[in-house]
Amino acid sequence: MVEIEPPDFEYSKLIDAITTILAANITLSARTRLASEQRHPRADELEPAILDGYHLGSSLSAPDYASAINRLHATGRMMAGMIAKCDLLLAPTEWTRAILAEVSNGTVHCWMPIR
Repeated sequence: MVEIEPPDFEYSKLIDAITTILAANITLSARTRLASEQRHPRADELEPAILDGYHLGSSLSAPDYASAINRLHATGRMMAGMIAKCDLLLAPTEWTRAILAEVSNGTVHCWMPIR
C-alpha cells in the first residue's frame, strides 16, 4: 500500500504562473505580428481576454516571466515526486480531486484527494 500525503500546495500561485506565461506569449505574438507596422494592437483586433493578456504581458519583467517558469517546473517536480511510487494515475473529470493509486493484482491500494 502506498501512503501519499496531500502536498502543501497553493493552487492560486500555479494559476498566477500560468497566467503570466500565457500573457507574455500573447504579448510576444502580437508584437511579432505587428512589428512591421510598428504599432500596438487595437481593441477591435483582439478578443477582450486576449487584449487583457496583451496588456498584462506588456507590464511583465523578465524576472516575472522567469519566476513563473520556475514555479511551473517546481510544480511538475513536486507532482512527479508525489506519484513516483504509483503505477497508475486515475483522474476524474472533477477538477478538485485526483486518484493516485498503486495497482497490484488489480486492486487499488490508496486514494488521495488533491486540495
